[in-house]
Amino acid sequence: MIDFATTNLPVSVSATESITLDFDGTAGALLKASGSVDIGLFGFVYLSGDFAFEKSSKLLRVTGETTDTEFQVLQIGRAT
Repeated sequence: MIDFATTNLPVSVSATESITLDFDGTAGALLKASGSVDIGLFGFVYLSGDFAFEKSSKLLRVTGETTDTEFQVLQIGRAT
């Protein structure tokens, strides 16, 4: 697991711009994706919106258990 909060990682996203990865590693193996979509169907129906997916590890306690268990969690929602 990599903790970017202690060792930041600058990433070039274009010739003039970069972003810095600076999040902690508490989510375990992390995969995040987000974007926007515009769809037109035959010139009659148009849809557009933002979306986001996140896959991470979380410690959860199952009802009736006394200890936490690590689960892989997939969250789906709109991009913020």
